[in-house]
Amino acid sequence: MPYIKKELRASPDFIVMLVVNNEIVEALSFLTEYIKTVPIKQQDGIVNYIFTRLLKNNHSYPILAYIDNFIRGAISNIYLSPPSYFNYERLIGLLNCMFLEFTRRVWDNDHLIMDLIIGYEGQLIVYEDTEMKENGDID
Repeated sequence: MPYIKKELRASPDFIVMLVVNNEIVEALSFLTEYIKTVPIKQQDGIVNYIFTRLLKNNHSYPILAYIDNFIRGAISNIYLSPPSYFNYERLIGLLNCMFLEFTRRVWDNDHLIMDLIIGYEGQLIVYEDTEMKENGDID
C-alpha cells in the first residue's frame, strides 16, 4: 500500500521531484542506494508510494515517458538484479496492489500499471520455465 508514515516520506518525495524534473539517472541512483537502508518489510510500501505519487499526479506527455523510464529502471534495479522467484513475487504483488488501489480510487493511469503487470508476468513465465528445465517438473 502506498500509505506510508509521514516521517518516511522525505527521501521518497525527493525522488519524485527528481523524476518530475527528468533527472532519471539521479533518481534511480538515489532510490537504489536509499532502498538498501530500509528494512525489507517497508521497501515495497515505499516503492509503491513513489510509483503511486508519480502516476496519480502526472497525466501528460512527456512527463509520463519520464515516469515510465524511471519505473522500469527502478524495477530492474530493485527487483530484477538478480532475478529470483522471491523478487518476482514481490514485484507482481506490488503492481497488482497498485492496480487495485488505482481502480478502487478511480485514479487515471491504471492502464500503465496493467501494462507493467502483463510485461513482468511474461518475464516470470520465462523464469519459471527455465527453473523447471534446470530443476525438473513437479511429479
